[in-house]
Amino acid sequence: MLQKQNKWIFPFLFFYCIIFSSQNLLLACDICGIGGFGGSQGALRGQSISSPEIVGKNRLSLGFLFEYQDWKNNDPEKAHELHEEGRDSHSRIKDKIYNAIIGYGVTDKLSVTLQIPYVERRMRQVEEHDFLGQRERSEGMGDIITFGKYRFYNKLFGATAIFGVKTPTGETDQRDKVGNRFETEEQPGTGSIDWL
Repeated sequence: MLQKQNKWIFPFLFFYCIIFSSQNLLLACDICGIGGFGGSQGALRGQSISSPEIVGKNRLSLGFLFEYQDWKNNDPEKAHELHEEGRDSHSRIKDKIYNAIIGYGVTDKLSVTLQIPYVERRMRQVEEHDFLGQRERSEGMGDIITFGKYRFYNKLFGATAIFGVKTPTGETDQRDKVGNRFETEEQPGTGSIDWL
C-alpha cells in the first residue's frame, strides 16, 4: 500500500515544484526587477505574478508594492581595484522600488495587470579615483510590466499560465556626479524588452 502511495507522491511533488517554483524563475534578475525581489505579496491578491489568484470578472484592483533590497556592497577601494584590473565591479548600497499596480479581471479565469515602477538605486563611486566612495543615486521611472494570468486549474490547488512583457519605458541615461553614465544595472530602466 505504501509503495502504491509513493508512486503518486513523487510525481505530484515534481508537478507542484514545476508549477509554483517556476513562477519564481520568471521573476528574472535584479537588473530589471520583473515581479520584484520576491517576499510576501499577499496584499496584492490577484495582482502578484507569483500568485495563482485572479482578480475576478469585471473587477478593477488597485495596489501599491514597495520593494527594498539592501545589498552587501563591496568596499569602494576593493571595487576600484577590481575596476582598474578591467573587471566589472560595483558598490551598490540599496534599491527601492515603488510600484503602482492596476489589475482587471477580464473573465473569472483571465486577468491582466499593469505594474508601473519608480526606481531609486543608491551606490558608491568606484570608477573615479578622486571621488572614490562618494555616494551616488540613480532614480526615475522603471520599465512598465504588463502581464496576464489564465487560471486553468482551481480545485485542489490553483494553477495559472502567465504571459506578459516588460517594456523599455524606464530611464536609461542617468549620470553620476562626475557626469559618467551609470552602468546598465544601476539605471532605473533596462532599455530592453523582456517576455514573461
